[in-house]
Amino acid sequence: MFLLLTISLTAGTIKAQTTEYQNLMDKICQHSNDYSGMYNSRQTWTVSYEACTLTDRYYFDGELTVKIELDLANMEKAGVEKRFYHAIVVYPTNRNPEYLNVTRYEDGEAKKITDGIYYNLMVPADDKWNVKKMMEQAIGMCQEGMDK
Repeated sequence: MFLLLTISLTAGTIKAQTTEYQNLMDKICQHSNDYSGMYNSRQTWTVSYEACTLTDRYYFDGELTVKIELDLANMEKAGVEKRFYHAIVVYPTNRNPEYLNVTRYEDGEAKKITDGIYYNLMVPADDKWNVKKMMEQAIGMCQEGMDK
């Protein structure tokens, strides 16, 4: 009976964390997607996630130009981007560019880019501190899930 109670409590905790994680990621994606095209109508993006994989697709004049995928469990931290007023920055663990899966599309060809050491998530400037905090929480949740 004690074992059954422990399993039940653990399952409840995982469900709560999953719901909390989904709420965080939904908010993060919504903040960025709502900002898409506001600064430059020719440059748009869509941010989505599945489990701990965040996907960001950048478009120029409606054509896909860059696709970025990152596993949040392999991200080290989030910060407020200093170079771009409307962004937060996410760094991979040990600044390892292999943890950032970046593909550039030019003239119908896909080319993997391996020279970046961080990822910029575009968000409204007045939301960047809040989104940074949410991203740090999401990274922590993905890292905790990896340890279990």
